[in-house]
Amino acid sequence: MPRHLVAVLHSPPLGDGLLTLGRVNVARNALNCETVSIANIYSNPLANVNALPYAADDGWQRARAHVRRELDRADATDVLLAYGVQAPSGAHRSLYLQQRAWLKEVLRQHSLRVWTFGDRPYHPSRWQRVTYRHEPGASIEQLAPSLLTPLAL
Repeated sequence: MPRHLVAVLHSPPLGDGLLTLGRVNVARNALNCETVSIANIYSNPLANVNALPYAADDGWQRARAHVRRELDRADATDVLLAYGVQAPSGAHRSLYLQQRAWLKEVLRQHSLRVWTFGDRPYHPSRWQRVTYRHEPGASIEQLAPSLLTPLAL
């Protein structure tokens, strides 16, 4: 059976997101998955997480149906948590923490292999930093197989 990776990111980009998609594909290859899809824990596009304090609150709840749909896919075998490690401040902090708790509960209802990059849900835009800390001069592609870490729920 072909393996499918669901990458759970923070929010859709305002731009093309090519760097992020490229790095998600590095993870897909390292995990031997044939296909990949993206689900975001916040549904509204943001330039970056610094824009979150100015964003609508409804993006958290609206994201849940899409996340659940991706995790419920018949071909889903693996999940990459890559929504970032820093909780937002202000009004969105509690909504973010609630969303993470909800996601953890949904993941417990599935028999999927769950992964992080470097032991935490680092966003792919931060993977070079993680790689450098482990082996300066190495590429993400070189270290992805060892830095993709299974997460027990």
